[in-house]
Amino acid sequence: MRYWSVRCDPTAPGPLPAEDPWFFISLCTEPGDLVVDFFSGSNTTGQAAEALGRRWIAIDLDPGYATASASRFPHAQTTVTNVTTDHGGSPD
Repeated sequence: MRYWSVRCDPTAPGPLPAEDPWFFISLCTEPGDLVVDFFSGSNTTGQAAEALGRRWIAIDLDPGYATASASRFPHAQTTVTNVTTDHGGSPD
C-alpha cells in the first residue's frame, strides 16, 4: 500500500507541508529572485527561499507568528513585528 506522508508545521492553523515551498521555489524562481509570502505563518517559505539563495518577504496579520518566524533565522538582525494595527476603513 502506498500513501502520502506529509510533514507540516503543527503550530499553524493551516499547516503547509515543509517540502512544498522548496519544490515550488526551485521550480519557479532563480537564485537572487524575490519570493513574497502574504500568509507566512511561521515562515516555512522564507526559510526555504533563503536556503535556496532567494530574497524573501514574509507577511502575516497575526503578530504571534513573527516570533515563530524569527526563531528560524537566529542570524537575522531585524524583525519587524508590527507595522500597523489598522486593518480597514478609509483615511479621515
